[in-house]
Amino acid sequence: MALWKVTHSNIGFVEQGEVGARDLDIQIGLNQANQVGYTINTSEQLATKEFTEPYATDFTVYRGSTKIIAGMHTNVQGGLTEHDLKVSGLSYEHYLDRIIWPFDPSNITQFRFIRTNTDVTVIIKDMLDTIFTSYTDELVMTYTNNPVGIVMNFRIDLADTETIFSKIQTLSQAAPGFDFWITPDRALRIVPKRDNTPAFQLVEGINLVDLTYDNSGPDGNVVLGIGQTAASKVGKVLSSPTSKTKYRRMEISKDFGTVANQAAVDALTQAELDRASTPVKRITAKTYVEPDDVCYGDLVNVGDTIRVQGTISDGYDDIDDYYRITTAHISVSDVGDEVIEFGFNEVQAGA
Repeated sequence: MALWKVTHSNIGFVEQGEVGARDLDIQIGLNQANQVGYTINTSEQLATKEFTEPYATDFTVYRGSTKIIAGMHTNVQGGLTEHDLKVSGLSYEHYLDRIIWPFDPSNITQFRFIRTNTDVTVIIKDMLDTIFTSYTDELVMTYTNNPVGIVMNFRIDLADTETIFSKIQTLSQAAPGFDFWITPDRALRIVPKRDNTPAFQLVEGINLVDLTYDNSGPDGNVVLGIGQTAASKVGKVLSSPTSKTKYRRMEISKDFGTVANQAAVDALTQAELDRASTPVKRITAKTYVEPDDVCYGDLVNVGDTIRVQGTISDGYDDIDDYYRITTAHISVSDVGDEVIEFGFNEVQAGA
């Protein structure tokens, strides 16, 4: 049986000890702050304010020797007659959601930030360099990454109050997009796409316990794509005859923001048509992890693409395709039983 454990540390990352966490619940998502919740008995040595106070203490969750999630405690609940504490926390991405761009009213130009034709990884590095050299009590983290090939113009207005995490999320959504996360050891990783395809599969009759299905059809089969080059606004209209024949004509538009040239808009519009003209099948798949099996963190992660095979509602539809994991909900019982529900939202499947 996999040994799950939770350790607590202070904000200087000095470990204070291990707690007997019960009802362990972990929710992990792509390009977002991840969540953890668990219960500890007040008889535990670390069940004191000193070792659990929100934002003054950190946590790390292990599956065996693998760090699954780490971050800061954000909430503790108790009561007059309660002998347990309900403790919850968020991964270190959350820290960047508590930081805004510096501003000094006495020197309003001090933190002017303008970047032209710059890769997004450099933009993010420059932002974080500015923040972390402006303060002395920030989260200690690293953020060395290779360029991802998304070059753009970017500026932060004076007295901007949007959080740094929101800015990174917005940058990640600029076509063609990138994935980012902060490791349990506080390293910000940026890659074009977390696109591993492990051998792990979820197959009916083998390890697939439940499968839920939501088919909302195609988003559109005629796409108007537009973008802004240095000289002018450009556009492209593309359509899918096959999709139009089956689903009728449905039109959508997509603004790609700043682009290099007409060819870039053409390519981005084709990619959007490929995505939009195919039915969107959102599925979730549940599996029980057998004792001693390796699974999340060692074998499969959010961002990976895996095969899912199962039958929906007595044959209404057969799912047998490769889907990209966008969420993982891990529940661990007091006796170590482990259930994982994988979400595959916003993935495209065959019609």
